[in-house]
Amino acid sequence: MSKDTKKKDSFFLTMVKSLFGGNNSKKELDIMQEEAIQSPLRTIIKNFLENKLAMTGLIVFLLIFAIVLIGPMFYPITMSDKEDTQTNVAPGMDLMKLPSELEGNIRDIAVGSTFSVGVDNNGKVYVWGKTRISQTIDMKENMPSQEELGNVVAVAAGFDHAIALNDKGEVICWGNNRLGQCNTDIGRRDEVIQIEAGYQMSYALTADGEVLYWGNESLNDISVTEEKGNGNIAKITVCDTTLMGLTKDGKVVHLGLQKNDLDNIPTEAVNVADITSSANTCVAKLSDGTLIAWGQKNNGQGDIPEMDSKVVSMYGGRYHFTALTENGTVYSWGLNDKKQTEVPSGLTGVSKIYGGYYQNYAIKEDNSLQTWGLKGYLMGTDELGRDVFARLLNGGKMTMTIGAISVVISTILAIIIGGVSGFFGGWVDILLQRVTEIVSSLPFLPMAMILSSIIGNSMTETQRIALIMVILGL
Repeated sequence: MSKDTKKKDSFFLTMVKSLFGGNNSKKELDIMQEEAIQSPLRTIIKNFLENKLAMTGLIVFLLIFAIVLIGPMFYPITMSDKEDTQTNVAPGMDLMKLPSELEGNIRDIAVGSTFSVGVDNNGKVYVWGKTRISQTIDMKENMPSQEELGNVVAVAAGFDHAIALNDKGEVICWGNNRLGQCNTDIGRRDEVIQIEAGYQMSYALTADGEVLYWGNESLNDISVTEEKGNGNIAKITVCDTTLMGLTKDGKVVHLGLQKNDLDNIPTEAVNVADITSSANTCVAKLSDGTLIAWGQKNNGQGDIPEMDSKVVSMYGGRYHFTALTENGTVYSWGLNDKKQTEVPSGLTGVSKIYGGYYQNYAIKEDNSLQTWGLKGYLMGTDELGRDVFARLLNGGKMTMTIGAISVVISTILAIIIGGVSGFFGGWVDILLQRVTEIVSSLPFLPMAMILSSIIGNSMTETQRIALIMVILGL
């Protein structure tokens, strides 16, 4: 056997013995002797365990790593997700936290984009949720006094404003009025039987079937004419930027000019008893209790479940629907990204339902309240309406995985290079240390940009991430 081979064998043997302990004696030694002969690996571990700061750092790292690994299972995201109605929402989980005075005494509830409005059986109005809709407007502070509102019988909530209807037929609005959505000088106020609020738009339906509207007409597609049934409307329902109507003779009409999926009303939609809508889908209840849907019907909005009895009331959220049957059972279907269709198990004996956007409220026969849907955002949302906490978890998973693997690679390389350098010494030590210094002096960002331009689109995203791990480790 050559001298070089023997030297290499002795090097690796020495490394193994030094790391994992070369003394196999089982004789118990005193403290001073053990400290003097214990292996380097045992010494490192012992010193690390005695270092409270290092142990705290390790525990915190492992805890964060476990959270970002498990968290995305419960908070998944789609990279293309964005929601204009949920932009820059403040942190907090209070979107469905009703005032204690309203619980057990509810007459009506309307859900806005980030706030809700309710009225009790005495006609008093309450506002809760994220009520600050801009830097200068707070829906709770901006609300008219109870004397100005009077005895309110119904409320409606839109994107950035709310409407109240009192027992005198007066319509009162508050909130953002930049585009005239709160101008209630609509020519007539008496005999109003229904109010609705949309995206920068307000609507009122009179007892004689006339639809009144005011606000941002340039953004909303509204065309209310006698040819479309104006003067014969029994109910209206607001979609994203348009309006659907139900005539007194059971016919559904699109109260807009632009041709879209909502305009394709099914031929079987005759003798309609009730209608409701989400942002892009409409649901009608026929006289026999059957439900039919049309529009975009994406995200499961057209998948009407089989129900145990006839529907007595229903409403639409942003991208979901909820219905109450004669047996007091509640059904929800559609998009469930914010748990808005997860009806609580065992929910029976429901007498009334309210909701909209991403929230649901159910009042049971014993007057107790049950809610489900979006409670809020732990860390708020960004300028595109994306959940910051969910994005932090999903981004942290990739970031910390890259960091952890990079550290493992660098540690393995460091042990090998340091071991070789220390064992052979001399010119080998000098060469390895100078090469290490050269590599460590290279800035990562320019090198990554150069590699990215060289590689181009020849690598998949997964391969790019693996390359970043290797580069960081090196």
